[in-house]
Amino acid sequence: DFALVRLDAAHPPFGVLPLGADRLLAALPEGHRLAGSAPLDLALLAGEPLVALPRSISPAYFDRQVQACRDAGFEPRAMREAGSAMAQLAFVAAGFGVALVSSGIAQLRPPGVAFRELAGTVSAVGVALVWNEDRETEAVRLAREAAQTAFHTGTTA
Repeated sequence: DFALVRLDAAHPPFGVLPLGADRLLAALPEGHRLAGSAPLDLALLAGEPLVALPRSISPAYFDRQVQACRDAGFEPRAMREAGSAMAQLAFVAAGFGVALVSSGIAQLRPPGVAFRELAGTVSAVGVALVWNEDRETEAVRLAREAAQTAFHTGTTA
């Protein structure tokens, strides 16, 4: 009846209720030369191999990451795909590259990974509640009400 997905715009006939903003962080192997504490200029990751989720999992999220790199003046290099966010962080911890991840995943604090805030505003595609507006059910109505209460949002895209 409904799903939680990463979308950045309306997709008729689907109703989209954004559940909040998100931002990208850099995930680096512990001990990496850039694994400090001050906000990191994204341009400093130029030339680093990037570990990313496949575009097929979330085109909007993937495209936002690539665009962030382009906005910082570089094309992502030698992208290694990981099938899940946890696999992505495991590749980073193993030293196979760096990643751009949502701020929410950083709260997991996996061993071997250092997270850095990025300088400036580097937004990610946030999570949204999505449903088919042509088949709105009681479950959808209840999910929307719960989401609006929990995330203090009242608008749909």
